[in-house]
Amino acid sequence: MTLRFRDTDIKEVLEVFARTAGVNIFTDESLPAKRVTTYFKDLPLREAFNLILTSNRLFAKRVADNTVIVVPDNPGKHQQYDNLVVQTFYLTDADAKIAVNLLRTILNTRQVFVNEKLNALVVRETAEKIELARKLLVANDRSVGEVEIDLEVLEVDRTRLQNLGIDISPRTLSVTLGFPANIPVTGVAGSIRDLSTLTITNPSLILNLAKNDGSTKTLASPTIRILDRQKARLLIGERRPFQISSLTSVPATAGTTTTATTPGTAPTGAVTTTETRVEFRDVGLKLTLTPTVHLNGEVTVELNFEISSVGAPIAGVAGGQLLPPVNTRNLDTFIKVKNGETRLLGGLFQSSESVANSRVPFLSDVPLLGRLFVSGDQSRATTDVLISLTPRIVKVLDRPDPEVERFLSGTADTFGPPVPPVVPGAVPPPAPRPPAPPAAAPPGPRP
Repeated sequence: MTLRFRDTDIKEVLEVFARTAGVNIFTDESLPAKRVTTYFKDLPLREAFNLILTSNRLFAKRVADNTVIVVPDNPGKHQQYDNLVVQTFYLTDADAKIAVNLLRTILNTRQVFVNEKLNALVVRETAEKIELARKLLVANDRSVGEVEIDLEVLEVDRTRLQNLGIDISPRTLSVTLGFPANIPVTGVAGSIRDLSTLTITNPSLILNLAKNDGSTKTLASPTIRILDRQKARLLIGERRPFQISSLTSVPATAGTTTTATTPGTAPTGAVTTTETRVEFRDVGLKLTLTPTVHLNGEVTVELNFEISSVGAPIAGVAGGQLLPPVNTRNLDTFIKVKNGETRLLGGLFQSSESVANSRVPFLSDVPLLGRLFVSGDQSRATTDVLISLTPRIVKVLDRPDPEVERFLSGTADTFGPPVPPVVPGAVPPPAPRPPAPPAAAPPGPRP
């Protein structure tokens, strides 16, 4: 259609649309007096009507099949005229307590209730916001990734392996083969060099060679299946009781003289009591894994590792009591690994010294001369802990369809896609009446 308005009152413009479309258009009592100057050419009636509303900050609400009311476009009038819909959204993977913040932040939704028992959201909003909320929840209520981690923890005797010519580290493995560094070759100028050492960088080969040594101990070898960004805890050991003693000093009563003594002890004249309690602590191997599954097929693992053991008792503070110390080795790190790739971690050394005495019977007991028949052998051992970690992705994030990943949401002041026209198209002209049937011929004369 083609229309031209020049300095025309807005109500007269709406009247033209009403007559053209064959509908009833009413205006709200607060509709301001505006003058309209515009020109339409070859524009559908619905688009022209919506442009008139948008350019004059108006909106229309359908109240019947052929009746609409035009209202000023402001929050107060929307609260007065917009119909509200109550919709319940049942969530599968998303947490309703987190999803409610999504709706409040993105859609400014205020009337929403969290049903924690059903993990559902009950929302009361306009139809446009309800549809936007549906798309937002579909895009965010997705099943997360999952990963299976093969873990192996070994304690190796580094001293023994080095004596065998094996130098093991988390990155490389060097094996001394026993050949001379340079081997002359008959008939060839020169020699074959550096055959005395073989370097291996494959973590699996390093691990297998370490396991083949008889002194290597396998501390743990679990396979753990974990959801994305969830923690898995592993404890292999025991809860050991430890006796904790504390001294409590009560000042002397009035009239009693107290004398300060060595720092850390109770003053003379004070009443000292010893309180003893039993505290249980985890001793052994403790492991915490937190994986993050990436869409590119990589896995980031947060690893918290601790291995502890009870040492030889030492003299305590309270009453000369012997207290057992706890020897601890810790490792806290982040690792980014490709799917199916093996990473080897190590470097948690622990050294110990031992002295073995051998003596000649009877002769070693002779005073003064007996020391000549006693020999001591002092040895030092170093152990290391190797951690092998291999993640295998079971599934990645289930991404939604593109239509809910990206969609129109309105303007800065309004929510929802472009509002469909509320004015029906032009009423077609009435169909011509069918022609009247021809009149019957008058009966002829009887024979």
